[in-house]
Amino acid sequence: MSEIKRVACNLCHKSCGMIAHIKNGTIIEIASDRDYLFNKGAQCVKGASAVGDLDHPKRINYPLKRVGERGSGEFTRVSWEEALDDIAGKLELLKKEYGAETISSINGANLVDDLARRRFFNLLGSPNVTHTVPACWIPNFLIEAATYGWGACDHNVAGGAKCVVLWGYNPGVTYINEMEKILQARELFGTKIIVIDPRFSETAAKADLWLPIKPNSDNALALAWLNVIINEGLFDAEFVSEWTVGF
Repeated sequence: MSEIKRVACNLCHKSCGMIAHIKNGTIIEIASDRDYLFNKGAQCVKGASAVGDLDHPKRINYPLKRVGERGSGEFTRVSWEEALDDIAGKLELLKKEYGAETISSINGANLVDDLARRRFFNLLGSPNVTHTVPACWIPNFLIEAATYGWGACDHNVAGGAKCVVLWGYNPGVTYINEMEKILQARELFGTKIIVIDPRFSETAAKADLWLPIKPNSDNALALAWLNVIINEGLFDAEFVSEWTVGF
């Protein structure tokens, strides 16, 4: 029996739409969903190759415990009961010796149930539960708010831009649907693409200008740009006067 189902990739928080081809209860092929509003058919290699992970012979489907030195790669299979008992024992020992506050947790993308994790730490007695948001999303939102006036920009903004600067960012691999929109903007509106990255990345290969700066010289380049923009009057003086403080 064969069937086709619309599914969502769960390998990152973008959750791109995909189409799964299923035969006898097994996914045999994954294709991008061109009708899905968010990614519109754009798909990264992680999602495209996900079908190969389902029944991969090296997929880890059970607990493994290290038996050799750290880094040796020596592990042995243990039962779920043994693994959970071992972890629980170590957590209890840490709590007894140092207090529950010594234990903390940071969550990643939407691959796990974050509510269950938070409830677990609540019962454990530790308030030290955080997320990638403070390290990743919040700085992004603050920059977007300072740049565009709101904290979550529409990535279609590239469509109206004369130039897009991708600084230490490789959407050609990590954010395919955004890269598609940027390339479409160049094709439709002549948007120039500048990539700043010491490495000739997949995105740099598509750029109009690649700036391979030396590592740790980002601040120098940013200050140099600001110096030219200010001294040559390349900014919107009326906008700056109306909407900024301390310029």
